Amino acid sequence: TGKKIESLNKQADENQTVAELNIKIMENSLTYDVKKAYYTVLQAEEMYDTAKEGLAAIEEHYREAESYYKAGFATKVDVSRADAKRSEMKQKLIAAENGVNLSKSALLFIMGEDINKKVEIVRENEIKDLKCESNECVERAIKNRNELKLIDTKIKMAEYGIEIAKSEKRAVVALTGEIGEVT
Repeated sequence: TGKKIESLNKQADENQTVAELNIKIMENSLTYDVKKAYYTVLQAEEMYDTAKEGLAAIEEHYREAESYYKAGFATKVDVSRADAKRSEMKQKLIAAENGVNLSKSALLFIMGEDINKKVEIVRENEIKDLKCESNECVERAIKNRNELKLIDTKIKMAEYGIEIAKSEKRAVVALTGEIGEVT
């Protein structure tokens, strides 16, 4: 059959490889999205903690301004400024809290969970350093990227498709025989 069946079998094998690579690409994409959302939650929680500490410091400053005003060492303007800073910091704390809630909802959404579900984020203790030079990192990425493997596989499939098309122009040799008694 001029390599037609062999090429069709190879092309079918490559089709399966394409499907497997597509699954790996989707898994990698989902993993990236989940990790990005996870670290966004951690960042939002850090911002909330910082805003909370800032509000505590501003509250102390406000109390001091009030006590200095009552003692006659500060003006009403000083107390008003401290109060304005306190109000501003309260708004930042609310915004930071909203950021935590939104980032947690985004993480739950990516994970396919109910976005209103309560979630407690556990911090990873160990962060692994990736040590490589720029060119080495690029080479590793090229070697390991499933998208590039997918492209290579599709090229092979196209080559097998060309072989199949060429086989149509080749002569087909068939041999038939019959076993039986000759009388």
